[in-house]
Amino acid sequence: MQRPVNLIQLSDCHLFADESRDLIGIRTCHSFANVVSMIKDREPSIDQILVTGDISQDDSLESYQFCRKVTSTLKAPCAWLRGNHDEMAVIKESDNNFASFFPDHIRIGNWVVLMLNTQTDGAVYGTLSSAELDKFESQLVAFQGHPILVAMHHHPVPVGSRWIDEIALRNSEAVLTLLKGYPQVQTIIHGHTHQERDIDHQGVRILGIPSTCVQFKPEAEGFATDDLQPGYRKLRLYPDGQIETEVYRLPAGTWIPDKSQPGY
Repeated sequence: MQRPVNLIQLSDCHLFADESRDLIGIRTCHSFANVVSMIKDREPSIDQILVTGDISQDDSLESYQFCRKVTSTLKAPCAWLRGNHDEMAVIKESDNNFASFFPDHIRIGNWVVLMLNTQTDGAVYGTLSSAELDKFESQLVAFQGHPILVAMHHHPVPVGSRWIDEIALRNSEAVLTLLKGYPQVQTIIHGHTHQERDIDHQGVRILGIPSTCVQFKPEAEGFATDDLQPGYRKLRLYPDGQIETEVYRLPAGTWIPDKSQPGY
């Protein structure tokens, strides 16, 4: 594949079994479907879809089935990451064959996407287990001849909001130190923060993404929502390792959070 790979990232969908339920005043199943409909209108060619965690709010089988059904309309392979809300008990007990949605890496064109599991049992913050770190390092060695994109749910670098940074990736320094020996990794994408960002940290580009439902206000000390709209990130991955990326959102006023509700 000599043309760039077109990758779509969605995150923090917080879907329910009951499609009429809302989170902070936003009906999450409906806003998710709105974002996917926008993608169908905007993106004529998609090679891969990534959903980077917090797929479900109630960990119901129906919420995961809804995600699978809606993203299937984009006619592209889809891979998921576990978020802190995704306990996955129902998926483990299900015979709906969700296992293929959780690869530990994806090869597409000249690129390799490493899918890191930062979920921590019983906790909202993230960690990479010693086994996950060992696997990560072995993958970095195995794919040294390819440009690599790293995907995870929890953010590895603070965003400047005290409450959300308290539930970030706890052992991020282990990841960032490891990456210093593998310059083919130039970019990490993550979810969890419900806000857009694009920064350089120690030579690694860190990309955050809006939620497909509620947005968090940047640099807030305590929980606070933003009036920005749900959206998605598009990445164009070029064979030589270059990346172009943009975030697209629904039109202003499409969804309005109910700020009188308590934190999620």
